[in-house]
Amino acid sequence: MAVANVPLTHDFIPALTALDPYHQYFTSPLSGGMVNFTVRVHISDTIEEHECPFGDARSVVAKYAPAFVASLGESAPFNQYRQVIEVRALALLSQPTISAYIQSSGVAFPKLLHHDSNANILIMSDLGETNTLDKWLISSPDIEVATKVGGSFGEFISQLGTISEDTNQGKRLPRRI
Repeated sequence: MAVANVPLTHDFIPALTALDPYHQYFTSPLSGGMVNFTVRVHISDTIEEHECPFGDARSVVAKYAPAFVASLGESAPFNQYRQVIEVRALALLSQPTISAYIQSSGVAFPKLLHHDSNANILIMSDLGETNTLDKWLISSPDIEVATKVGGSFGEFISQLGTISEDTNQGKRLPRRI
């Protein structure tokens, strides 16, 4: 039995147009992701005044979670529920107390803009051309700098855990977003 070749891309335009038909969208693939199909979506000027789900953003990032590891294809199945976990994490990071802490820390996280659980598409704010942790580590930073960054990162995670514990005392995150 022959296995069909699955294209290692996803067409985001129909979902974006259904969400907000008052713009044109152009996508460009983002590197680094192995699990999802991830693109930067460039948003044209509006063709009619309306309340835009993307605010005044000129670009956003969209992710499609296929039922497999995107970089490997169907031979590597992977549950799409992984995207729900990411959506919940982004929703948690958007809570006012946590968001205020994140902004004061200098760490950048994208904001959740839209999630379509039926289409497995997540749309979030675009952080621009930032340096990823992976790229920074590949650049072979000095050991002293790496130690300082590691300590700062550990402190950030520790404080984030404390803040999220205080914020969610007695509360549960919604089951469906």
